[in-house]
Amino acid sequence: MNSTIFLAQFFGCYLVIMSVVMLIRHDTLLAMAKAMIDNPGLSGMIAVMRVMIGLLILLTHWVWVQAWPVLITLLGVLILGIGLMGFLSDNLDKKWMKYFKNKNTWAITAVVSLALGLFLLYQGFMVGA
Repeated sequence: MNSTIFLAQFFGCYLVIMSVVMLIRHDTLLAMAKAMIDNPGLSGMIAVMRVMIGLLILLTHWVWVQAWPVLITLLGVLILGIGLMGFLSDNLDKKWMKYFKNKNTWAITAVVSLALGLFLLYQGFMVGA
């Protein structure tokens, strides 16, 4: 199994699961995010983890093609970028929190994530298998 298929399967499963949780447990996830923001040490560790995960993805999957595998690379760039911004901005998580308190914004984000997850699941398990 090559890294593109594995990462499509991984991100597909993760995005579908998290999207469903986002749609069902909005208030619980917001409370968890608030608790994280109120703890600077935890926010710092999460930024470190985001940088590590983003780098791992990019080092194993640096693919720039005009096809669906570029989505995996873009996810790696996004995760790495958010991790780096977490180091550079003390208030980044608070800004994200304000953005996601709006239930419409939250729902749109969850539906887009669900669609991307289902697409990656299809590519990883049906087309790539």
